[in-house]
Amino acid sequence: MDLAELIRRNKGERSFDTLAVDCGNRPTSQRIQQIASSRRLANFPDPDSIRGLAKGLGVTEWAVVQAAAVSVGLRVDESPSRLADLLPVDADRIPERIQDAFLSVVRAVIAREREFEQATDGDGLMRPLLQERGVAPGAGKAAARRRPKRPAASGE
Repeated sequence: MDLAELIRRNKGERSFDTLAVDCGNRPTSQRIQQIASSRRLANFPDPDSIRGLAKGLGVTEWAVVQAAAVSVGLRVDESPSRLADLLPVDADRIPERIQDAFLSVVRAVIAREREFEQATDGDGLMRPLLQERGVAPGAGKAAARRRPKRPAASGE
């Protein structure tokens, strides 16, 4: 994720002026707007700007550093979890029992997504439905839309 995306995803409904104030005016509103509208930066942000953006966006300084590195064209290992990069800095303050509940929900969603991926034919069509229609897996949408032949009515 580059710095422009990190800003867009965490800015919320705030104006750039309000975000700059939340960042301690490091960087300025104009600079934040410039960063947010550009996919590539010429220079890596200075440490005060990194600290300010982290504070104002509610993310870790590490998340800002990684996003800035991507924005200046450095190859950095992608974070193992984009969701983790978006967590607020104070997420560790959440009581452990609530963290456990949150993790249970995340794991359940991941499991359901895997089940759905395994149950579809790559294009969102459910395999059982395809099999019911007599379509071989992998035949795609066009084959699934074909109507099955109806048996001839008796007496015809």
